Amino acid sequence: MFGLGDWAADRHRDEWTAGMKPTWQELRRLSSQVWLAGGLVLAAYALAAGTIGWAADHDEITLRTLATMLMMLPSTMAVGSITLADISLAQMLASLPDLDALTSSLRGDAAKTDAAAGGPLPAAGLPRAHVRFEKLSFAYPGRAERVLDDLDLQLPFGQSLGLVGVNGAGKTTLVTLLARMREPTAGAVTVDGIPLTRLDERGWQRQVAVVYQDFARFPFTAAENVGLFADGSPDRYVLARAAERAGAAEIIEQLPRGWDTVLSPHYEGGVGLSGGQWQRIALARALYAVENGARVLVLDEPTAQLDVRAEAAFYDRFLELTAGVTSIVISHRFGSVRRAHRIAVLDGGRIAELGSHEELLAAGGAYAEMFRVQAKRFA
Repeated sequence: MFGLGDWAADRHRDEWTAGMKPTWQELRRLSSQVWLAGGLVLAAYALAAGTIGWAADHDEITLRTLATMLMMLPSTMAVGSITLADISLAQMLASLPDLDALTSSLRGDAAKTDAAAGGPLPAAGLPRAHVRFEKLSFAYPGRAERVLDDLDLQLPFGQSLGLVGVNGAGKTTLVTLLARMREPTAGAVTVDGIPLTRLDERGWQRQVAVVYQDFARFPFTAAENVGLFADGSPDRYVLARAAERAGAAEIIEQLPRGWDTVLSPHYEGGVGLSGGQWQRIALARALYAVENGARVLVLDEPTAQLDVRAEAAFYDRFLELTAGVTSIVISHRFGSVRRAHRIAVLDGGRIAELGSHEELLAAGGAYAEMFRVQAKRFA
């Protein structure tokens, strides 16, 4: 439209060429090594062939032996031949001793820490009272500014928290710290007063069920997708209960092989699902984990791909779905979070406001302003 096609193509070519130069230089260096190695192999072949030829010429071996050895010699030399792939593989493998030393060192440090503290504590059945973020700070590697800065927040067991804030406020980062997918830069996350670092890492992660915005779509059967974190084969009764609570039961019933249908059109007998159907499957997966003992449920934009009616139906049952667990719901749609027991506004890396929907509206702060702006769209 603006006549920028040639300009964009030229820029792309220049940028791509500049970016590929280091790779080409490395390939030329490796190629020279291959040529050198090939020359050595060829010289060895010539020496071997000349030796047995000289022996045959001086009647030290028979012509039959000479013919047999010359036929075998190329295959024998091929075993010692070197290619560019061999050189590249050798360079990659050269880093493994350093990697092994590093991982061994890290394991040793972790073992010393656990030994000094008496070993990791079991996480099953936690939390019983609360989860706390205490003076929590986090900055991504290589960046000076902190996404979270000296944040304090308590999550009482059995209550739901709505978490709101502008894009980039750190909502999802807070969830990854809770799930111990990252470690805080400063401060701590505690579970019933126990630092999260003192709990068994995998055991704690089995206590946290999360539905992320970019939920995983596995090319497994429906049963394996929902019961992904089951010990052994998923329990069909628990699967059905989780699917019913997530509104996915009708989806399962319509599959050609029910729970045994592979959720991918790339396999024989498999089927593809829409984004909204996959979102229900992901929600059922989290609820299955709750049915199997998970005590913390995190819903990060859990209805982003549902239509308005489906979203309304989901949040009408929100308190039912989150009953008996500590839950966090992250959403840009304020009609979604208003049903939570408390709502926290994340701003500037800290909790700027905290209270119920009614309390925050009455306070007239940032939450009230954002809610009213959004509500006007639906008035």
